[in-house]
Order: sequence, then structure tokens, then C-alpha cells
Amino acid sequence: MAWNISYFMKTTLLNRCAIFCLVLIVGSTIFRADLFSFQQSSPIYFPRTDNKTSKYKFLATASERHERKKEDEAEGFAACLLTSDDNINLPEWLAYHYTMLPLRYLVILNDPGSKTSPLEVVQRWDDIAEGKLRYWLWNESDVMDASDIKLAEQMLNEGGVKAIHNRLKLRQTNFIRKCNLFFQQQNLTWVTHVDTDELIVINRINPYDYKYLSNVKDHKENELSFSIPNTTMREIIDFRNYSIPSNPMVKFTVSNLMKIAHKQFSTMGGCYGMPRLRISSKEDEVNCTKVSGEASSSLQLFPKKVISSLESIRFVQSAKRDDFDQNRWGKAMVDVSSWSEDTLMKRVKNVHRPIFPECPKPVVPATEALLVVHHYIGSLERHLSRSNDTRYTRTADGWKERNIFKAGYEDTCDMHIDAWFDKFVEEVGGAKQAAHLLGWKNNITID
Repeated sequence: MAWNISYFMKTTLLNRCAIFCLVLIVGSTIFRADLFSFQQSSPIYFPRTDNKTSKYKFLATASERHERKKEDEAEGFAACLLTSDDNINLPEWLAYHYTMLPLRYLVILNDPGSKTSPLEVVQRWDDIAEGKLRYWLWNESDVMDASDIKLAEQMLNEGGVKAIHNRLKLRQTNFIRKCNLFFQQQNLTWVTHVDTDELIVINRINPYDYKYLSNVKDHKENELSFSIPNTTMREIIDFRNYSIPSNPMVKFTVSNLMKIAHKQFSTMGGCYGMPRLRISSKEDEVNCTKVSGEASSSLQLFPKKVISSLESIRFVQSAKRDDFDQNRWGKAMVDVSSWSEDTLMKRVKNVHRPIFPECPKPVVPATEALLVVHHYIGSLERHLSRSNDTRYTRTADGWKERNIFKAGYEDTCDMHIDAWFDKFVEEVGGAKQAAHLLGWKNNITID
């Protein structure tokens, strides 16, 4: 009998262990399912989109994210983009950054007052470039909770330009925080925060840079730089000179540059400031001569009238490179993998410092920067296309006033930037595909 009791106790213990393990397995499965369900329903992790046919879904598991990274030749950049009747320049913005960052992940928040939707532009990418551009369209409820929406309504009821601008800023700062967190959840790294009239450009060495050094006192070039902590102005200029290919036709992206820079400068950090250069709409202030062999050959495949719609190619004259009064505050991009969730969700001061105070002050001189942001005033047509600008009323006279600043200084003609177009045509599979993505398909015939 004692033996039977002992046997019973042993088998009962084994059964209990088996049941306990089974409960753990089932429970963890349910927990993971609930967590995934939460991620799908949460506007932060899986925002709604009005693109109901989109095949792009949240990269839910670590294995999926790992496989996606293996598929990419190089890790792609992400962008958080606010739009407001920007369909005129959005095609070029997408094509340029897809090629030169390379941009692979995009969240768009369209202004509720817009008369147009960016969906018609981004959907062109669904069947081209092997689906490498993944995008999400958010709405108000994806970035603002009930209290924020109530506050925004109060601002609108107050009326006046200031109230409308404050509402815009509320949407913008909430969008920055939640978009950064969204991309962190997908194990991405660099996230950009620039507008549709801005392009991120590799800051190739310019004769002006060494001239600038020769004009300052000897100790100046050894002072610490604004751009990267614990580095000098001389070190950054030399790095740009020796690390960035002088030939713009060489395939060299922002991702390539940042990887090299991180190896060279251990103090680079997780938020990189980029000065802006204001690009004039004047085309005849100075004669900018192309260097032989640097013109994009793919441009010859399209009529000049069509090519002139590309602002990066049409307008190449900027204000003086280190003139803050003309170029104003810079922009920044954030390595979201470098920061905690709490840091990313802190109060955002403005778009110029997406993480405050961790991001540097947006006053980095162009001479010391690895990257610059070309800020285009653009064509008159584009200027007048946005009717709901909260900063000023858009008129032809206002466009002329914005172009009053002097441009076309000796060393401020960027005649390298058009090299992106050849690379773009090659990457998307040819001229027909490029024309489709840029919205030219119905306007031209390509043999």
C-alpha cells in the first residue's frame, strides 16, 4: 500500500508539472496574441490608413524585421512627413530621397484642411521598385488624444492667425513624438523630419570651405565644432574632403556617409543637426557653369519643359552658405534606436529640435556640416498652390519678396545635385518607370 501511495504521489507530481507547463505555453501564446492585437489596434503602433488596398503591414515580429533587413542592400531611412496640398513637389521629394538617403519607410500626416490627398502620389510606388517603399497615412486621431483634439478645437474657435498656428504646432509636435516612437518599434534607426520643399543633400567639399579656414585666425580652426561634439572645424572639413567622393556620379548615399562618420567620430550621437540653405527661384543671377561630364545623361531622355518641374535641377543658387539671417534655423534627423521610449515621448520644442534638449541647437554652420538641407522657395505655381498656409498669405508679390535675398555668390551654385536623377532612373528600372513615379506618364512619350 505504501508503494501504491508513493507511486500515486509521484505520478500526481508529474501530472502537475505537465499541466503547469501546458498552462505556461498556452498563457504565453495568448499574451503574445493579445500584445499583437494591441499593437494592431493602437494608433501609435499600427495607425489607420485610408489606403485600404495597401499590402504594407506592420513588421510585427523580430524575425520579420530581421528578414526585411536582410532583403535590403542597405538599411533604409525613415521619414515623418507633414503635407498640405503638396502634390506638386511631393513626387520629386519622394524620388530624390528614395535614391539619396535611401528612403524606405514613410509616415504621412496630411493637413485636414488640404484639398488634395498625397495618396494618389505615393500609391504609384506600390508596383515599382519591388515594393521597397513602405508607407502609412495617418489622421488626426493617430497623433492626438481626446484632450489634444479638444484643445485644438478651442484654438480654432479663438480664431486669428496665432491660434491657427498654435494648433498646427500642437499637431506637429505630437506627430514628431509618435512617429519617432512608431519607427523605433520597427527597429529602424535614422528618421528624418524635413518638409516637402526641403531636400537633404550630402555636403560635398566646396572651395569656399578651405577659403573660410584661411580667412579665420589660426586658433579658430581648432575650436570645437557645432556639428559633432569634441571635433574641430578642421577635422570635419578634412573628413568631408577625403571621405565624400568628389565625383557626384559615384553611387554614394546619406546612409553610406553616416556609417563612415560614426566610425570616424565616436561622439556623433543620436541626433544630427543639418543647416538649411535657402535656394532662390532666380535662374539668371549668375552664370553657373556645369563641370564637363557631370551632367545627368538621363535628363536628355525627357523634354526640357518636363525637366523644369524638378526644382532641384531648375534652381541651384543659394544664399551665402553661412548667412544665418537668410538661411534661418536648421533641421535634424534622429537615430531612434539610440533613445529610450521615455526620451522619444518627451515634450518636443519644435521641428528644428525633434528631441529637446538632446538635439543640438539648429545653428550649425554649413562649413562644419556633413549634410545640408536645401530649402526651395520654388516656382510661382507651387507657391500659390497652398491656399491654407498659416504663416502668411501666398501671393505673387509675396513670392517676389521671398526672392529678394542675394543669391548666386561665387561658391553657392550647386551643380552636383542633378546627379541624383541618373541614379533614380537606374534604381526604379528605367525612364518609363521614373516618368510614372514623377507623374509624367501622360505628358510624354518615351521610346
